[in-house]
Amino acid sequence: MPSAQPLCRLFTRAFRERKGVTQGQILALICAFQETVQHVHDRGVLVVDMNEMNFLVDRDMQRVLFIDGDSYQTPSFPATAIMDSIRDRDSATYSAGTDWFSFAILAFQMFVGVRPYRGKHATLVDLDARMMANVSVLNRSVTVPATSYPLDILPSAYRDWFEALFEQG
Repeated sequence: MPSAQPLCRLFTRAFRERKGVTQGQILALICAFQETVQHVHDRGVLVVDMNEMNFLVDRDMQRVLFIDGDSYQTPSFPATAIMDSIRDRDSATYSAGTDWFSFAILAFQMFVGVRPYRGKHATLVDLDARMMANVSVLNRSVTVPATSYPLDILPSAYRDWFEALFEQG
């Protein structure tokens, strides 16, 4: 689809403001994205490498398009690669749970414009340390970049899920 945009373009405030992308559109995209992940899982398949470079968004900002299917895991084809930034540090194997963890990272970034384990913390400075300690940007001790959207834009159901996942493990 020649008019599609890489999903990661939606992470930047400048792109969203230039294109007039609303929070309502972001929520609708995330819900559609979530339904497609569930559809894949219902067929016994895992996405595994669910990083932002493996998805496009259509011109109308209504659909997330799944690309790079060679990273998917099926009952007869094991996945062999996953981008480190979306890998669940609490799991040694791939599962629907690890897919949902990766999805949560992307959804959070779509809402807020920053990865959940970015920002600045006084003592936990690297990604692994922050993930293993369950210290995300939802933690009051983390400074969120000024370019991100305020955390209060998160719909309550998603915020509760993000807090349970990123802060409580």
